[in-house]
Amino acid sequence: MAKAFLEPKTYNKVKFVYAEEINTMKIMEDLFDMDHLEAAFGGKGVDFDISEYAERMTEDDKRMPSFWTRVSFSPAAPQPDMACTTLDSLNLDSDSDASDNTLVMESIQKLLPLLKIL
Repeated sequence: MAKAFLEPKTYNKVKFVYAEEINTMKIMEDLFDMDHLEAAFGGKGVDFDISEYAERMTEDDKRMPSFWTRVSFSPAAPQPDMACTTLDSLNLDSDSDASDNTLVMESIQKLLPLLKIL
């Protein structure tokens, strides 16, 4: 069913697993420590506790203002040449599987200086 919504290149990278199929569960066991993976995802770990999660998120929310105030934006810092980074220069249409990760990292590195000025 999901195949209709995915590009063929993406579909070939995705592994669909089902708890009732032993062969597909082997994929999960190879990728994750099943003793720590939550039961909702097919693991043997503890079930998800929404109250515990909400508590952790509330604590994170309390820490966020201090995180953002630690970041200093110096107007004296050199500004990147925004004209040199265009969508064309990011090479978003590459079909090479081998270089996808490298291209993504290069694109991120080109965009990081732009994020610092926002």
